[in-house]
Amino acid sequence: MARRDENDEIDQLISELHASASPAPPATGDTGRLERWLRILVDAGGSDLLLVPGAPPTIRVDTRVRALADGPLDGLDVEESVIPALPPYARRQYRQALSADGSFRLS
Repeated sequence: MARRDENDEIDQLISELHASASPAPPATGDTGRLERWLRILVDAGGSDLLLVPGAPPTIRVDTRVRALADGPLDGLDVEESVIPALPPYARRQYRQALSADGSFRLS
């Protein structure tokens, strides 16, 4: 039964990803903080943005991690910064597993 549920989820994800040739719908909330952190990451030539409750936003540049000037984040800060930028399938995945993958395009 679990295998069937997993296959159904994969089929649903594929359907959503191929639903239209148009770009993903715009983010559903304020993505300003996330966009600012990502711009810092891109400008620094970094590869990863690390958002961990209890720590400031951190970027990885050439295998080194560097904390950004923002103070430590709590769990709500992380959720409020990231969830609005997730596509629907990733928001669902996050609600179910508290983990999700998604992409976000800076405009």
